[in-house]
Amino acid sequence: MKMVFHSNGSLNYIEDLNNKRITAEYSGELLTRLVHSSGQYLTLNYSGGIIQSITDHTGELAVQYAYQGEQLSGVVGVTGKTTNYSYLTSGQGYRALSAVLQPDDTRLSYEYDGNGRLTAGSFNDTPQFTLAYDIGTVIVINPIEGTTQS
Repeated sequence: MKMVFHSNGSLNYIEDLNNKRITAEYSGELLTRLVHSSGQYLTLNYSGGIIQSITDHTGELAVQYAYQGEQLSGVVGVTGKTTNYSYLTSGQGYRALSAVLQPDDTRLSYEYDGNGRLTAGSFNDTPQFTLAYDIGTVIVINPIEGTTQS
């Protein structure tokens, strides 16, 4: 895999070992299109510098993004189903991701400590991991497997 960048640091293209290439196109500093060497492409659409949708070359498949302020609040996928995102509204973890509600009603939830550090994650209210912090170390506890790693 080869990645080539412009002198300003923006991506020019990515090319695989079979010389298949995806080229990035820009309008100013905004990435506006990704073009495959086969001719297919994705177009990124913006409003006020914030991405609103991505559409394929046929114009039929699109992913749409919704925001509450500057934070992503929802994504409508190509199937028309929505994934919703919510964030902490106060405290040390202010604006940190607190939950993801997927189209099939599964819920991912996240908890943070008084320093705003991620401490736990759950899937449909079943704990999946716990993080503890010590000087220079993060301890990961997996309650499902009963394992601890640092």
